[in-house]
Amino acid sequence: MEQTYIKNIRHHPCDKQKGEKQMSWSSLQKTFFALILLAILVLGVHNTWTMSNLTSTVYTMQSTIDNLNSMLGNYTQRLEGYLTIAGSTTVLPIIQTCANLFMQENPGVVISVSGGGSGHGISAVSAGYINIGMSSKNLTTEQITDPDPDLQPVAIALDSVAIIVHPTNGFVDDLTLEEVEMIFNGTITDWSHFGGSGEIHVYTREAGSGTLECFEKFFMKHSDITGAASEKTSNGEMKATIASDPAGIGFLSVGYIDETVNPLKIDGVEPTVANIKTGAYKIKRWLFLITKGPPTKIEQAFIDFVLSSQGQEIVEQQGYLPLEWFQ
Repeated sequence: MEQTYIKNIRHHPCDKQKGEKQMSWSSLQKTFFALILLAILVLGVHNTWTMSNLTSTVYTMQSTIDNLNSMLGNYTQRLEGYLTIAGSTTVLPIIQTCANLFMQENPGVVISVSGGGSGHGISAVSAGYINIGMSSKNLTTEQITDPDPDLQPVAIALDSVAIIVHPTNGFVDDLTLEEVEMIFNGTITDWSHFGGSGEIHVYTREAGSGTLECFEKFFMKHSDITGAASEKTSNGEMKATIASDPAGIGFLSVGYIDETVNPLKIDGVEPTVANIKTGAYKIKRWLFLITKGPPTKIEQAFIDFVLSSQGQEIVEQQGYLPLEWFQ
């Protein structure tokens, strides 16, 4: 799906205002010091202060100075700016949730997150239209037509791909790798092959999809997907389609699986997080955030947030596999 992006400006337009605010803090400090010194001189002239009074005032001044410095330090470290993130619909739920929390913790930051697929995320960040690309596929010469050597991927989680059917499909709950390939290459076209009846409706993903690439890598080792397959442009669309078609079969990121679809066993193994973690279910892939060149301060801060314990907890809550499980 084509999307148009305005060239991203990495620096927040209120940087100048930030500098002006820093100057006002400095002026406030100087004014405070001047007032205290004036008070000491006036009271000293009228002999109303003892040495004890003076000592107490000095300590109070030092404490106030420390507090002001702490406030100023916190202010100057505050993040401000815009981030645009786009790409893989597999990575999308993780990053949408992380972005919302990151903006709550950093009110000066505005983050825009959208899908479009892994291929779109890679090309958009390479062209400089976005800050960070999301991808569910590696950056290798076999996987992208024109690799950009400046792209820097960071793994943030692991995922898997499951074969899904409608919940009312009573014909099959377990397929071999070979049977999956025969269905998707058009050799098996009717549910009667599995004791049911009716034509099998095959659904696939658009070119450039990381989920499609993972599916082809593990399931289509000897043939191509049939031209009769209907193409879907996102994990969300694939799930909605299978959920509404009792004769349908497709494939989906495990992070999207819910009660509206039925994930099938492959060679007797269910595509559960536990089985993926142990390696019993062998289909898995890395999920990435990608920048063009070294990340800027704000880009690095967001990536660090996703990699933090809080971010990795979100990964697990969304149905994906945190990095720590494989370290």
